[in-house]
Amino acid sequence: MRALKTSGKCDYPLGGSEGQRTVEPQVMIDLRRVATGACLPARATEIRTIRTTLANLTKTLERLGIGHDALERAGLGGLEAETNAVVADNGMTTERLATNSPGLVALGIILGGHFRQSTWNTFTDAAKLIQTIKNIYNMAPIEFSWATVKLGPDASLSNKPDLGEVGELLLVTRAIDAIRNLTGTGPSGIIVSDESAAFFEFSSRTGIPAFPFDNTPFRNEMMALMNSTNGRRSPIVFVSHHVDKGRFLSLEHTYRNDGERNERVGRTSRIIAEAISAGSVLLPHTLTALLDARIRDLPRDMAVDAETMRQMDGKTIRISGSEDPVPLAHKVVHITKINRPGELSGSSLGTETAHGVPVIVSRNGNKPVIRIVPESEFLAEVEGRKDIGLARVTGLDGTFLCYHMGMPGESLTAPEMEEAILRVFDGAAVDLKSVRSPRQVVMDFSNQLRR
Repeated sequence: MRALKTSGKCDYPLGGSEGQRTVEPQVMIDLRRVATGACLPARATEIRTIRTTLANLTKTLERLGIGHDALERAGLGGLEAETNAVVADNGMTTERLATNSPGLVALGIILGGHFRQSTWNTFTDAAKLIQTIKNIYNMAPIEFSWATVKLGPDASLSNKPDLGEVGELLLVTRAIDAIRNLTGTGPSGIIVSDESAAFFEFSSRTGIPAFPFDNTPFRNEMMALMNSTNGRRSPIVFVSHHVDKGRFLSLEHTYRNDGERNERVGRTSRIIAEAISAGSVLLPHTLTALLDARIRDLPRDMAVDAETMRQMDGKTIRISGSEDPVPLAHKVVHITKINRPGELSGSSLGTETAHGVPVIVSRNGNKPVIRIVPESEFLAEVEGRKDIGLARVTGLDGTFLCYHMGMPGESLTAPEMEEAILRVFDGAAVDLKSVRSPRQVVMDFSNQLRR
């Protein structure tokens, strides 16, 4: 099959206006139908899995020296005895546990299969673990950071949600649904810490041209998609955090003059180099300073109960430095996308999904696998290879969603592609990882295709 070239013209916040995408056969799918299927009630978690998770949690509390007094100070005085009773009761059923202790069900599901992708040994911070347990137990909303903006032509030809970003939201939704289906209650909603919104607010407020890009259309597109799915949907609230101007200016100066030795600047440089053209208007040290000067708080008087979250559904809460904020982690179940000691890891949500495009491989009845890769490098790797066929998957409106890698001449139909995507998101969690080496992804996928 002969590869064609298409170009799309649009404005990108980090530089560049023209992008090219290699196009092979195109498969057009109904993203709304896929999202509806992926949001269907998750299968009940088996009691033995929950009991194993709670047993591991008990061992971790003991290892960190977290006893009854510490739990009581956190308002969890009965948790230790309650957890031990469930672990020791071989006759415990899911239904009885769900009736007697919805909070333990939430702990068993969230810590057991959805977001705790690191090992128990990485829970090394007692204070953070206690706060996480308290928030999960009390059904606080689940929160994660999300830069809802593309990094240039090589990330996407449009600033609309692709399958990686849709997948992130669906995974959190499925976790909440799994708890709700068992207990009748669940986390009060989803909070998206919108990094792009924070940067845009900062640029608009200060006049510093650091990030002159409003990603409101992206959020509207995502909300429209989630609103179109059938059944209940958890409230989704976006938060635009405060960027400290003085800290930003200080950090920008420091990073500009210390770029060679500053690991964070070097890492950001690599991300930008992979994702955008050389003529970037937002330099690595500026982006890094913005990230590090962002204050991730919530207003002190902002309630996060179920009814309040429903009232705020779809809105963007803007935080300024004068609102007497409190640390965000005190009010939500924070999911970090990278493994940090002592924090709840959500590596299955994908790391830096806005910094690449999703690629799916599905072959010989194996469960489809998805990876997020920098697009330009990925296309360079498959260019000219005769053992790989590449299809471009779009929504009904033509918006790019992902690539599908298959054998040469292989072309999945729309129903087959939709089924493959649903299988990607089947189960408690999904291996939706960002990979910095497109070459390794192509090698792994091509090996799988030959099996």
